[in-house]
Amino acid sequence: MPGLADRTVVNTVVLADPEAYLNDAVIPDPQARLAVMQRDGFRGGVEVDYRSGSDKYGVFVLRFGSPDAALDYTHAHLADVCTLTQAMGRLPGLAGVSYLRDDNLAKAVFVAGDTEFSLDICTCVEASHRVVLAANWAVAIARQLAT
Repeated sequence: MPGLADRTVVNTVVLADPEAYLNDAVIPDPQARLAVMQRDGFRGGVEVDYRSGSDKYGVFVLRFGSPDAALDYTHAHLADVCTLTQAMGRLPGLAGVSYLRDDNLAKAVFVAGDTEFSLDICTCVEASHRVVLAANWAVAIARQLAT
């Protein structure tokens, strides 16, 4: 994006099993989410945290057994999100949403193929509309994946 400071990856974690993801996730019922991840054929994922200037961002990428399984998982994920959210909006042209959690973390979640992408924008980011920024980021990633 024009004007964005250089990005530096500060942390990468391979998520070999559902427990690796669930250990640090903010989830009302981790055991229920574990059951959904197992049912939907969780195949692994990655968490990447990075900085751009003084701003912090994060990405979780979770792969499932099929596109339908990824959508099923995302339905469960978003059901939990509704219990932790101040505001939510659809992502144009994508199976997903952008939202602001009760802890003021701006996020976007969407599905592309057999994969769920979950994007985090830190409360430290000095943008007036971080939820819109998260939505735009999701749309940009989806466009790149489509090419």
